[in-house]
Amino acid sequence: MNQRVRPEVAGPMTGSVKSGTGVPLNYRSRISLALNPGYACYVPTPQFRLGGPLPTIAYFLGIAVRMFFNDHDPPHFHVRYQQFRARVRIEDGQIIDGRLPPTVTRLVKEWAILRRDALMKNWVAARTDGQLERIEGLE
Repeated sequence: MNQRVRPEVAGPMTGSVKSGTGVPLNYRSRISLALNPGYACYVPTPQFRLGGPLPTIAYFLGIAVRMFFNDHDPPHFHVRYQQFRARVRIEDGQIIDGRLPPTVTRLVKEWAILRRDALMKNWVAARTDGQLERIEGLE
């Protein structure tokens, strides 16, 4: 358990170096690992990258826009605003699922249409494990 595991042979994230419990790590444990990589054994999986599972690609007017690595089709991004969350289609800015206040929905749709090319570039980069770029907001 004390040896580092290479990403290409990694399995599910379990246990820690100090405890050696072998218990599957939950979401909070994974975030803790990202913030304190020396504390526990970090085993990368396709669903999790060091630095957080959802990189923030834009932040404006209190709206956080994030994108998963290796996410499923259709091309989309994730939006968080206060206690609201939604997945939004890149093509037309429509909400796929989740809920946002009407004003935020309108702003996100307008932003997505204006930044469609940059969003698609990030989508392709996320699908190929590339580097995601920050995208300018509406301000």
